[in-house]
Amino acid sequence: MMHGDMMIKRILTSSLVCSGLLMSCAATNEPTHTTICALVAKPKDFLNRELAIHAIWSASYHGVLLQDEACPKVGMSVQYPEESEMRGSVSEFKDLAFGNKNIDAKPRKPDSFTGRLIIYPGEIPYLVLELHSFSSP
Repeated sequence: MMHGDMMIKRILTSSLVCSGLLMSCAATNEPTHTTICALVAKPKDFLNRELAIHAIWSASYHGVLLQDEACPKVGMSVQYPEESEMRGSVSEFKDLAFGNKNIDAKPRKPDSFTGRLIIYPGEIPYLVLELHSFSSP
């Protein structure tokens, strides 16, 4: 009987460990909420993470710039996935940003962006958000 009790304890312990591991893996899929100011200050801290950013944006013929009112002199660009992978809110945002009335328009109200940070090296690193989703309140 003792052997059976030990086996049950081992199974329960293994189940708890596996459950904990699955929960920690699932938690890593949640985006890290941050700001443009934090990204610009320490960009390497955010590499290889899915990010959620609340930012104001403006569009020009050169692209889209994301900025934060708390640090208005800095910002980051937006990059879009391959055309074959672009759909849903990303496609809608691209249409919104590059519609005739929005080019060279003043920055808009803050919206929500999720994506992955890309850093292009240089004397001043060039920060880009590879856009995965967009929402506007």
